Amino acid sequence: MGAGIADVLARAGREVIGIDVSDTAAARAVAALEASTARAVARERITEEERQDVLARFRTFSDLQAAAGADLVIEVVPESYEAK
Repeated sequence: MGAGIADVLARAGREVIGIDVSDTAAARAVAALEASTARAVARERITEEERQDVLARFRTFSDLQAAAGADLVIEVVPESYEAK
């Protein structure tokens, strides 16, 4: 879910900061965005240049402080009663 939200926002031209609990989870988010934008290029929905721009607008961190200057914060929590 979070990767999909990041994809939509980055394609719309927004700078996106993904904050995750681990480097592994952050790497999965980057990989998901890379895969979805590659599919969009293959389907001719975006150009390779647009894909590179989208990927450049997405950065990941593990420190909440990275969002200190954000205009908008979207919290994405797994569908787990305990987590919510």
